[in-house]
Amino acid sequence: MNRTVRYAFCGEELSFALTHALFSSYNVDVGTTLLLKTIAKRIDLRSVSSLLDVGCGVGVIGICLARKGPHMEVLMQDRDAMAVAFSRENGRRNRVPGIEYSCGLALSGLGNRRFDLIASNWPAKAGQAVLADFCRRAPGHLTEKGMAAVVIVLPLADGMERLLREAGHEILHSERAPGHAVFHFRGSATGGAAAADRDGLAPYHRGEGSFRHHGVAYGLSTVFGLPDFDTIGYQTSAMLDLLHDAPPAGNWLFWNPGQGHVPAFLLRRGGVPASMTLCSRDILELEASGRNLAAMTAVRPLCLAMAGEEELATMQGDGRFDLLCAVPHPVPGVRWQEDMLRASTRLLAPSGKLCISGTSTEIGRFLDVTKGLRTIRQHKEHGVRAALLVGCASGNTD
Repeated sequence: MNRTVRYAFCGEELSFALTHALFSSYNVDVGTTLLLKTIAKRIDLRSVSSLLDVGCGVGVIGICLARKGPHMEVLMQDRDAMAVAFSRENGRRNRVPGIEYSCGLALSGLGNRRFDLIASNWPAKAGQAVLADFCRRAPGHLTEKGMAAVVIVLPLADGMERLLREAGHEILHSERAPGHAVFHFRGSATGGAAAADRDGLAPYHRGEGSFRHHGVAYGLSTVFGLPDFDTIGYQTSAMLDLLHDAPPAGNWLFWNPGQGHVPAFLLRRGGVPASMTLCSRDILELEASGRNLAAMTAVRPLCLAMAGEEELATMQGDGRFDLLCAVPHPVPGVRWQEDMLRASTRLLAPSGKLCISGTSTEIGRFLDVTKGLRTIRQHKEHGVRAALLVGCASGNTD
């Protein structure tokens, strides 16, 4: 947690825990405030019985509306497990029970559920294809009287308005302010898509990629929003350089698998795991890599959403894994190294190995605290370092 801030909405006094790991880490952002202001002014919250907060972040929108309308059925959704964890904590902090929290891509996993209000502070980095998918499909998850209310950064406002009009939706209200624009809309008789689950990865799909490293070739279906979509990046390459020997058998665990390069490389290298577990705070990583691996092996990957290394360190499976490959995504001001050490020493089997990759500075700090693990070899270039370690008790010198 970075800090706690107080926030007032329609006479309700609330407080929110913020973090450097999520958007708007020092205060509630002006876009969220603008959206809430337009909702309070133009929507009778007494008539709203169900709410979906898409991309909930730390939970400000959903929690504010739930406090003002305690009768509401509220679902808060985000692709980031850490965001969901902070939303849950902020719901508890503000005494708003009964909220449903879900890790998922925008509008995924909803089936035919419909809501009186869909609200979102739309992330600018999501990409045009994902925004277009949301604009097209959101009205299909609205009740007959329902509407969507979205705030978006100003440079994307014209594009969103065009998408809404092209889809045939009715724009009920639009408002522009410095830096942001708000749209309230619903599907028209011709423009409202039927609510139904679909392939959540479809709007993220970038293309089919062919990759080769150390003479090992493999293909991946890559997605927007994750690195290594057309070439193998330095962090991944450094890890593969340490894993080019015959892969170990047994149980494999991948922390932040990205597009799925490392497990795909190991499978094509001849690895035959008993099981594969994928863990990340980012659902997009899990969905993308899980689908790629499912197409390569009969071993069905188990995908687990976790908020960070601290949660990984408490994962079930003591002494189970023969290989743990980790690419930490450091949060400013948070020391992840101790949590990763606890996770590694507890989860790895006696002869298990840890392969970890990141910036040279971050991995160097990890190697400084690796009590109970012994470094076998390292690879360092372009400011990136990867290390292969084994438990000291195993006696394995590779």
